[in-house]
Amino acid sequence: MEIGRVLDWIFPRFCLRCKSEGSSWCQSCAITFSPRPAEACCAFCHASGPQTCKDCRSETFLDGLTSVAPYGNAVVREALTNWKYHADPETGKAIDLWIRQSVGVRDRSLFPSDATITFLPLHASRRRHRGFDQAEEVARSLASAIGTSHQSLLKRTTATASQARRSASERRVGDLDGIFETVGPVPESVIVCDDVCTSGATIDAAAEALKKAGAKRVWGFVVAQGSRP
Repeated sequence: MEIGRVLDWIFPRFCLRCKSEGSSWCQSCAITFSPRPAEACCAFCHASGPQTCKDCRSETFLDGLTSVAPYGNAVVREALTNWKYHADPETGKAIDLWIRQSVGVRDRSLFPSDATITFLPLHASRRRHRGFDQAEEVARSLASAIGTSHQSLLKRTTATASQARRSASERRVGDLDGIFETVGPVPESVIVCDDVCTSGATIDAAAEALKKAGAKRVWGFVVAQGSRP
């Protein structure tokens, strides 16, 4: 008997959505479930509209944010957690599909042809622990959906706690400025990817580094946006 089947017998897996036994994301849910699209809003104060609002613009660097689904969606949130911390390939495939579906219904002006797609890298120690970088996988999926490639433009110089696990009172835009450095030449238009945007502090720190290195427009793309419920 294959080791995978033995492990499935000892530790049975259940679908994150319908709870049927056999896999973490069953074929039925893969066919029928698509998360409700997130409403376009400012990455920092959640004012309506995809661009960073005029009140936040003077204190931040990110020009706007596109997200696939709200972080309040329990299925999406659990899928991201299962994928990020357990590297589950079945939920990874589901997230890839959600990204492709989202790109298919979004205004193509959000993904300009001259933009370079990059990602918020994990610190080297955390990447070694997890074995993969979820933000890079989001960038890979987005690039494939658009028909381009992704490029590494950033290096994380400081290991930080997960923003998604911090309370709203603990998260402040600007707290993480300086944790990224750019790698190589930086183009004028960049789309920077991550799995989740909560306060906007991490992705704005990346936008700051990119703009200081020459970028004129930095847009964000994430799977889920919003604070923990």
